Amino acid sequence: MLVSLHDQPKRGKGFWGTEAQREVDETQFLKLCAAAGFETAERIGLVYGQVVHRLRRKAEPEGVSRRHHTDPASY
Repeated sequence: MLVSLHDQPKRGKGFWGTEAQREVDETQFLKLCAAAGFETAERIGLVYGQVVHRLRRKAEPEGVSRRHHTDPASY
């Protein structure tokens, strides 16, 4: 998955902005991605003034399945 972000929040803020544009601290954003189960596969860099990352799902430990997260029949 490709994600891009504006990474210039106001000093001392991890997140700042309006409906039109949000600024997010890059480190904080990547921590949120990690908490959601993603890791950076590649930091592509600046594209039109935004930092772009290619993310991938974190590998599951041996024997753990995501099926219970996506298959309603398993609830």
